[in-house]
Amino acid sequence: NVAFRWSTSPYNFDCDQIGGECPLCHKTHDNNKYFVYEGNPGELFVKNHSESCERKRLASYDAVKLLFERDVCRINDCLLYPCEGDGEKAIIRNKKDLVERYAEWFYKDEENETKSFIYQWLVDNRKRQFTHMDYIPKDCPSDVYNLWSGYAVEEIDPKLGKQGEIKPFLDLLDALTDGETEYALNYLTLLFKNPELKPRTCLVFYGSEGTGKGRFTETLRVLMGDTVFFETNNAESDIFGQFASAFDRTKLVVSNESESKTNFKNLSRLKSLITDETGLKVNRKYQNAYGITNLAGTIITTNEKVAVYLGQNDRRFVVYKTNPKYSNDQEFFKMYMD
Repeated sequence: NVAFRWSTSPYNFDCDQIGGECPLCHKTHDNNKYFVYEGNPGELFVKNHSESCERKRLASYDAVKLLFERDVCRINDCLLYPCEGDGEKAIIRNKKDLVERYAEWFYKDEENETKSFIYQWLVDNRKRQFTHMDYIPKDCPSDVYNLWSGYAVEEIDPKLGKQGEIKPFLDLLDALTDGETEYALNYLTLLFKNPELKPRTCLVFYGSEGTGKGRFTETLRVLMGDTVFFETNNAESDIFGQFASAFDRTKLVVSNESESKTNFKNLSRLKSLITDETGLKVNRKYQNAYGITNLAGTIITTNEKVAVYLGQNDRRFVVYKTNPKYSNDQEFFKMYMD
């Protein structure tokens, strides 16, 4: 006579046992408020609101599965398992790692015997599963597991804190583009207002140290969040390497202190990553490779005079020589960060 209802209310059960015997502890309570809560990972408990009630673990396979599938599913075309509960960005695991990660999850069968949950779930033909996974900020099909996680700035309630000034940001951008801000600002606008669209050019900022290139990209990281922003000082490994992850589920890839010799050597690959929306293969160690849509924009910052090779008709790179207006201007950058 206890009916389960998963809700935002702290009381998740309706029970008609007022004045009667509690089905959990066989005592009599003066209310019918039963609630559910989690214990250790994989454990779900229910008890009456009364302090005298003894909690009972909901240990059936279906109860444990309810907790498990909030975070985990199977992708059928590549046989990988996104796990959302271990960080802001879903961790993509293979079967072996999945089994080890959830080895301590157990359930009770109809004979009240303790059984391993993960092995039962792997053969469950009603498990949570998708045909494939992709990176789709807008209108994702129901049979596709969506790797898009949104921007950090979307979670900020403008009513909760003091609003900052945009002028310092525009002043810095004006210096970094030496007054030619329109294209760069439109580029950033596209990233934020239309995340489903891929910018097909790369912004290149070159100039001496201390001009604010790092502060500029740090601002974008804070607004975007670490789940969709990727920054590296090692392009050889993180962008062009065999197991490179820079373009895996990202909206902006920033190559800091970029070296011309690395960019020249990998020019074809770099051009492809900048312009091609389809065909991106993510190849991580000890995992099956999977393909996702490449929606990332690209920014290169460097202190070198020549960062990339531009052919006469090349339209992939938009190059700015930074103006040293704010070079090592501690007062400006303190105001900027405030």
